[in-house]
Amino acid sequence: MGNKDFDFWTIGHFMMGVLSGYLFRMSGYTRLTNFLITNGFHLFVELIEKPEHKGIILESYANHVTDIILFFVVWIISFDVAHVNVPFLWIILIGVTIKEVYREIFPCSTGIIKGAYVKNLSD
Repeated sequence: MGNKDFDFWTIGHFMMGVLSGYLFRMSGYTRLTNFLITNGFHLFVELIEKPEHKGIILESYANHVTDIILFFVVWIISFDVAHVNVPFLWIILIGVTIKEVYREIFPCSTGIIKGAYVKNLSD
């Protein structure tokens, strides 16, 4: 989430694009199925993000587009990553995915995982 084309979260999109593409490839999914699952889910999360809260812009249209394109580009790059079968990579991918979906579903949460609105409004 951000008001600029590239922001702190751009790094996360880079890492998750490579990680998800790589892990689904190593799990034996075809390139098409891998694309539909990983990029489709990422697009879904981007689409449910709320761009503003109480008149404050949380995420610009340009940032959404940049996130989607970057995730896709590094997903393609993930097919050139050498084979490394490390189970904790799945834990990272699943944990980050759950956290991000929670932030979007409960944007005003002030618990252990801060909602999307709470984190951005307090910065």
